[in-house]
Amino acid sequence: MTPSIVGQNVDMFIGNAHSKGDFPDDLAAQLEDFKRRSQEVEEGLSTQWRYASEVLFFKPHGAGRQWRWIFHSPSLHLDVGLSKLTHIVAKARFSSAFLREHEFGAALALPSGFLTEFLHVPFLFQVSEVQVCVDVAGWEVSLEGVSTFITRSRSKGVRLGSIDANEELDASLEARRPFIAPGEVRAQFAGRRLATLDFSKCAPHACCLYDKSAEIAVSRKDWMQEVWRSNGWDGESRVTPRRVSL
Repeated sequence: MTPSIVGQNVDMFIGNAHSKGDFPDDLAAQLEDFKRRSQEVEEGLSTQWRYASEVLFFKPHGAGRQWRWIFHSPSLHLDVGLSKLTHIVAKARFSSAFLREHEFGAALALPSGFLTEFLHVPFLFQVSEVQVCVDVAGWEVSLEGVSTFITRSRSKGVRLGSIDANEELDASLEARRPFIAPGEVRAQFAGRRLATLDFSKCAPHACCLYDKSAEIAVSRKDWMQEVWRSNGWDGESRVTPRRVSL
């Protein structure tokens, strides 16, 4: 199959709600009550809030110092905190399925309306991270092809071997994160097949190429195959997304 584009969209969007006022005391008390009850049963609790017609569930625990309360649904992951220092009271991450289902302008209008009703405090919705993805069928990532990319990368790294080895390398990279060269290239193998190629993973602008066909077998995002078929995919060729993070 001649390489062809079978899908393109914003694949991930993270936005921050920058508060212009104090976090409402009554909402904080309500969320603390949800947290207490969720921890008592040690599982997520359904709430009265809805996003895109989906029930938001409340997780038993927060994340780090900043996010005291966490909500989730198939379309939205929402972290909420008092954030007295940063004034960022919420961080919203939208699923790939939600972003592909809705026109992008409408996809951004929905969270703004929801957060206005939920927070009851004036805020500015800011972009934190955007991942733009183009799915290409009939072209596979290869180590030999790395040299064909025009990049400012100054160093290269290769991930090989077991899951434990990959996790160990990921941990070391996270520890080195402030010191990693912005132009680093990393390659990850699944057996003998090159599975992932990262350009400037820790830089403000990054690019990732990977085997989406293999990833779907794990993530069960089978709906993406229907998107590809509607754009001419033959149902057999491997699909390799180019995902750019901004």
